[in-house]
Amino acid sequence: MAAIAMERSTPVADLTQNAAMEGRIRGVLVDVLLIVAAVVVLHLSVSGPIPSGGDGGNWLALARELRGEAVMSADVTYEPVFIGLLAALIPLLGPLGALVVGAIFAEVVLLIAVYVTARGLGRWPALLSVGVVMLLGYRLEAYAWGAYPQMLGLGLGLLTMWSLLWFVDGRRRAFLVAAVVGGLLTFLTHKLVAGLLLAGIPAAAAHLYWQRRWTGALLRRAGIGVGVFALLGAGFVWSWWSSTAEGVEPTLNPLGLTLAEQVSRVFLGSEVPWIVLGILALIGLGMRSWPRPQALLAAAGFGWLASSVAAFVVTGEARTLIQAQVALVPVAMAFARRRLGGAHVKPRRSVAFATTVALAALYGSLAITGLSSYEQSADWYRVVGRTELSVLDELASIADDDALAVSSRGPNG
Repeated sequence: MAAIAMERSTPVADLTQNAAMEGRIRGVLVDVLLIVAAVVVLHLSVSGPIPSGGDGGNWLALARELRGEAVMSADVTYEPVFIGLLAALIPLLGPLGALVVGAIFAEVVLLIAVYVTARGLGRWPALLSVGVVMLLGYRLEAYAWGAYPQMLGLGLGLLTMWSLLWFVDGRRRAFLVAAVVGGLLTFLTHKLVAGLLLAGIPAAAAHLYWQRRWTGALLRRAGIGVGVFALLGAGFVWSWWSSTAEGVEPTLNPLGLTLAEQVSRVFLGSEVPWIVLGILALIGLGMRSWPRPQALLAAAGFGWLASSVAAFVVTGEARTLIQAQVALVPVAMAFARRRLGGAHVKPRRSVAFATTVALAALYGSLAITGLSSYEQSADWYRVVGRTELSVLDELASIADDDALAVSSRGPNG
């Protein structure tokens, strides 16, 4: 009778499990659509021509060169993934349409990567982390000037490190395949991000080892992962060397700013919230016995923080700190969530409320500062519209050699 009862109950259990899985899949799809919609709204929220940023013209020129059109006067080499994407989109959407779709695609990939790595915190903490990362001021400034390949490479790099850590910690070989593919795409998208990824993987693995104390099979999987990325690292070094040998030198900190000047530029007057988030994240990274998804998030965050901060100190290149900012947001969220809802932590209601309000204030201040600076960044870096270009051409045709042109913001921006 017991066997019969078990056989009868199994289909019901399977149906319940399948329904739960379908519900999770629908929830993830809805979240992805929300992320895409938010990126589109953000992209359209600034006045002036779209897309903004002078670098977008460089990507279009390289994409047209890839299609066989002679539009550049100098030979320039660049990683092919984003350029190839534009080259494929130009016949369908035209140059500017292709650039808009490429820019939105790069943003979406980055934010989905943040969502995937933070999903172990729960749906709403993951979406909150995505929202804050989307509105970070210096990251939006980079987006405004046209750093689409860096945004795409950072998203691919996050997914690569997350997949590799999941493989090492005992999941299926499919995660290793995903890590290899993601690593190759990262190396073929942005060299700076690829270098930070290579430097961050050992740090992330060391943090995971410190948490979990691997033995046996775990160490063998770690060896496989290290071996694979040693080969990828050799390919990256060769690619970097060949580029510099051809005279294409990487430009790091071209203005020669000091570290203090660069930090002030990156923080945009939000030093206090970032310092508090940094302290929370460091406390969290020093804790052990995390649940598996949060442990992998902490390890990945440590890897990105270690590599990006070290690269910034050595090179003075502010762009490396974008990775650190992106990592800090979900790691600080993971620490706060653990202190508020961990299995062995039952804080008083007043403590939980105060912590929640403080974290919301920190994230809110970063989002508000970033959003308020985005309009200024987009206006500073934006392309010139046809009307403005015609006016400038007319001025050039009637002006004397020693004439000056003065402009001011009009009622419509």
